[in-house]
Amino acid sequence: MKISPSTDLSVVALLPGSDRPRLEVGMTLQIELSGYRTKRQQAVIDAVDSQVIGPEEARQRLGDPIGDALPVAGPIVIVRAHLTARAFEAGGRTYELHDGMLGKAEAKVDHQSLLRVLLRGKGK
Repeated sequence: MKISPSTDLSVVALLPGSDRPRLEVGMTLQIELSGYRTKRQQAVIDAVDSQVIGPEEARQRLGDPIGDALPVAGPIVIVRAHLTARAFEAGGRTYELHDGMLGKAEAKVDHQSLLRVLLRGKGK
């Protein structure tokens, strides 16, 4: 994540390349920060790269030192999003977000209910 005093906090997420056709600007990302037990942060997708790329190219685009710190496997798509809050709560304390923090990002790309998926699976 990169923080700039004049803009919203930005998030760069590496999502599975297989999800590229279903990702859209305006969708919500759920952000889980590494090392903290807290509710997930919300981010809104501002841009989705048009290409699916491999791990090596993803590391090059992210640059040092972040590119070297991320475990990247398989084809991915780079997504940029913004957070609305500059801080988060964990363990009864408030912490500020800082450039370079790592976490896990997920986007809900399928709107089927679990019940529908389970029922469809039984019919096979």
